[in-house]
Amino acid sequence: MTKINFLLTRNAKLNTFPTFSRSLVFFLLLGLSFQSCKIEPVDLELPCETLETAMTLENRNEGVDYIISCDWDIRAKLTIEPGTMIEFQNGAGLKVEFGEGVLNAVGTASEPIIFTGSTTTKGSWKGITFGRSDINNVLDHCVIEFAGSESVVEKYRDAAVEITGKASITNTTIRNSKGNAIGIAYDGVDNADVGNFSNNIFEDNEGYPIYTAARHIQALNLNTCTFTNNGMQKVAMYIYNSNRDLAGDNTWVDAGIPYFSVNSIAVTNDLILEEGVNIRFASNAGLEVVTYKEGSLKVNGTAENPVILMGDTELPGAWKGIYVGTNNINNNFNHLHIKHGGSEPYLGDVKANITLGDFVGYDTRLSVSNTQVSESDGCGLYDYGKGTSLTTDNITFSSNRGSDLCD
Repeated sequence: MTKINFLLTRNAKLNTFPTFSRSLVFFLLLGLSFQSCKIEPVDLELPCETLETAMTLENRNEGVDYIISCDWDIRAKLTIEPGTMIEFQNGAGLKVEFGEGVLNAVGTASEPIIFTGSTTTKGSWKGITFGRSDINNVLDHCVIEFAGSESVVEKYRDAAVEITGKASITNTTIRNSKGNAIGIAYDGVDNADVGNFSNNIFEDNEGYPIYTAARHIQALNLNTCTFTNNGMQKVAMYIYNSNRDLAGDNTWVDAGIPYFSVNSIAVTNDLILEEGVNIRFASNAGLEVVTYKEGSLKVNGTAENPVILMGDTELPGAWKGIYVGTNNINNNFNHLHIKHGGSEPYLGDVKANITLGDFVGYDTRLSVSNTQVSESDGCGLYDYGKGTSLTTDNITFSSNRGSDLCD
């Protein structure tokens, strides 16, 4: 438009031409000026061919910067700059699974990167899958919304983000997923790993905010995250190997919402439950400090914030309860509320909220203090008696269908 302004300031010279010539020159130059100001249309839709060479997507419009209409296979490094908005059409998604694929999406607090659907409907697009283990897979200051139309791994129930490789997720909001927000895999074969995970927001998702192998719990820094109005307002965890073993030493903190144990957890090392932890167990699931290892279970509740272990259906016999089968000095329960156990016996035919002992008589030990034991479908606490060492102090029993203390 600067050329037009320049022409308008040149009227004196134009007046020296004959009238027809002046008009002809003026309109010719005006046309050239508009030609130079013409804005070429931006091609928003990205090609659906497999990405084999590195690419950077940048913030280039006020609204949508790019459109993806397929399940885009990323096999090179895809970098997304702050403020970029990507719109996914129905059934589209991002797969970072093969080759040298990397997704590095680092926004800022003022310019988040937005992954959204073509419609503001839950399940408008698939979501993002991280199948490669690369430290450069990062989502930071991102918004992922309206995904979850279809899952790569069935147990994730259509998660907006699925991790079967490695990825870090920080300062990111995942909302309005048709299924779960995040699914993290481990089945004894996967190498799923979570790098940095903190300060994330999960809101208005139809499923669980997080559905994960239990071994990842302590790496997720869940006490830094926010969970609001999700359909299943619990952090779901599972063990997916034949022995139900929880790998390594683990410390679980209060997430602000309950954990949900999908199946039984076998503690083979040391597990610490910090104050305020609330775990709800699925039918017939249990928490087992197994005899064939020397693991331990330590409950660090407080009077103000006890640890709560309970059945998800909140009825007597909703889950199996706790079994302690090791002689580890760290088997110590303090300020624990345990209820609804006793669905099945651990030893013999005695059902209980807490069972201590070993079938062949190996030494076992447990210290229980400041604890409430209630609503068992059998005994409150069962001391098997062969080689057991049980220390109790200030235990309250209530509403157990069997005896409070059985031996």
